[in-house]
Amino acid sequence: MKGPGRVKAGGKNKRNRKKPVVDAFGSQGEGDRSNTQPAKGNKPSKKERRKARSPVGFLVALSVAVGGLAVAVYSSINAKKESDALLRSMRRRPLAITEHAACRMECRFVTKKDVTESLFKGRVNRRKSDLGAKPCKKVVVDADIRTKEGRSKSVQNVFSACQDETRLVTAIDTSTNWPCGPC
Repeated sequence: MKGPGRVKAGGKNKRNRKKPVVDAFGSQGEGDRSNTQPAKGNKPSKKERRKARSPVGFLVALSVAVGGLAVAVYSSINAKKESDALLRSMRRRPLAITEHAACRMECRFVTKKDVTESLFKGRVNRRKSDLGAKPCKKVVVDADIRTKEGRSKSVQNVFSACQDETRLVTAIDTSTNWPCGPC
């Protein structure tokens, strides 16, 4: 009997026969690719390479990140110590106020007490300072101070740190933009 779905004697029906499938690695299978292994000498798949990776790369990246963090913390601590030492040396010398600084202090409502307090509580702004300037270093000090009324204000003072005196060049109230005329 002949017809669809019938098997010839001695063979399989052509429609139901599985054709051999050649995968990307060159191996032949019966159509099921899940169990195929790459032939010897061929490249392994991404999944197989990911499984074989060792954690060395991760450990190297982690150690670089930790090292960078340690350097940042150390440099921050070192900068604070240098800033404190410089401010201490500036406090030991007599404070001189230039004519320009006196004019700016008056129009910006910065008192002499605010200036001296910034030498005690402030931090050296290294980005704006010129510590290699000769004969006197240009030192910019940023400080948050309290006024008599109890409010807080940010002050930025520019000093000229000379051998014989600490000279105030200008005083800026950074929390309020005061309109000042020419000095």
